[in-house]
Amino acid sequence: MRRWKLAGICLAACAGMAGGAELDWGPLLSRDEAPSGEARWRALGPLLEFRAGTNGYRLAAVRPLFSREYDVSQRKTAQDVLWPVWTGKKWHAQATQTQWRCLLLMSWRNDDVQDPGARYSFRVLPFYFQGRDDAGRPYWALFPLGGTIRDFLFYDEVRFWLFPLYGRTRVDDLQGWFALWPVMARAWNDEVERHRVFPFYGYSKRRDDFEKYFVLWPIWNHARYGYAGASGTGYVLFPLFGHVKLEDQETWMFLPPFFRFSRGARLNQTYSPWPFVQITRGEVDQTYFWPLWGRKTANGYEHGFMVWPVCMRTRQFSPRNDRQRSWVLPFVYFTDERQGLPAPETTRRVRKIWPLFTWHKQNDHSRLRVPTLLPFKDWEAIDRNYAPIWTLYSREATADTMEQEALWGIFRHRRRADGSRQYALFPLARFASRPPAGTLEWSLLQGAVGYSRVAGRRHLRLLYFIKFPLGGADADD
Repeated sequence: MRRWKLAGICLAACAGMAGGAELDWGPLLSRDEAPSGEARWRALGPLLEFRAGTNGYRLAAVRPLFSREYDVSQRKTAQDVLWPVWTGKKWHAQATQTQWRCLLLMSWRNDDVQDPGARYSFRVLPFYFQGRDDAGRPYWALFPLGGTIRDFLFYDEVRFWLFPLYGRTRVDDLQGWFALWPVMARAWNDEVERHRVFPFYGYSKRRDDFEKYFVLWPIWNHARYGYAGASGTGYVLFPLFGHVKLEDQETWMFLPPFFRFSRGARLNQTYSPWPFVQITRGEVDQTYFWPLWGRKTANGYEHGFMVWPVCMRTRQFSPRNDRQRSWVLPFVYFTDERQGLPAPETTRRVRKIWPLFTWHKQNDHSRLRVPTLLPFKDWEAIDRNYAPIWTLYSREATADTMEQEALWGIFRHRRRADGSRQYALFPLARFASRPPAGTLEWSLLQGAVGYSRVAGRRHLRLLYFIKFPLGGADADD
């Protein structure tokens, strides 16, 4: 991917050669300072862009072919080529980690590029797997012939031969094997014992906590529980009925899973019938008349819907964080997030009404884009590679700066922290006012005719370089 790094270097070089003063030739070429403080260079509307911040932030983009961004807050570099065809990330921490992905088929990850013995993985799904684990042990597999895969899905290790004929698995110290997957399997350690010949028979035990088995699944299921304060037994004869009797709770099921009635110290629950009517009281408070309306609250969690899944709302909260999401598919998507409570360190808000606009705000920095072509959440890769192309109007602001643009720079309006304002309608007219009061400039046809007033002295400019004084201090102005 060296050629793509070179593209970013070339963009940076162009920005440097452009000089230091502001330049505005509409969508053709511009150089200025973004409201967020980065030096910014753009050309050919939204297609070419380079940003550089004093805090180290960098962005180089040749849209929609390539983009490269360095995120200061996460110390992360993200790089895309024809996203989602190819995307890569690099984390600049004590150990530099890298990963890249090509579509959903090929991926690479290295936990420390400086360490020749560090963990890495290379995958061409679903056929080839290669890598090295935390202990420095190499592995490889050619699916379905055989081999070893580590740190895959829920398993620490999977060994197989002529899948699904035979294989072995490991999760922490839980060893297992399977044959004719998923028919025959066994897993065990000092606390757990599981085996099955599916769907004829299965057995599972964990210490004295529980013991379960099934016969001709799902027809007969039986369980014995040994939890302190919640011991007991239960069974299900599918699809007729079931019964669970514990120390602190009792449950009856009829035509499971459609009708269920539970009563106990921790909660009371009624499904009548599931999933259409679900009512729970106690540790969980839930009322569902699915799919028309429902709400659910539990420790640190709230959820509600109307006409599922069209109108949904979720909230997750803790003493330090609060995050809420609401949507009306596919048109409305709202997010509110606060971190670092009770005195928020970071606040984030998103308001999206598809396809009209997207509005983001983080602390005092906000951005509005019109229109927004993709429903649901705006991914970072979309913001880098595609959103500027279809954005016809944008507004970006901080506590003391503001910028509006339309049609990729044909119209621009800026307000700076020093009180200055600029208006431009390319290539017809430009107007600027700056402190102290009374300082202004305007021009027509990109400077073919211009006027300036600075400290009461006025000048007229013709044909770009012919300048005429119009007198000294101007009391009338």
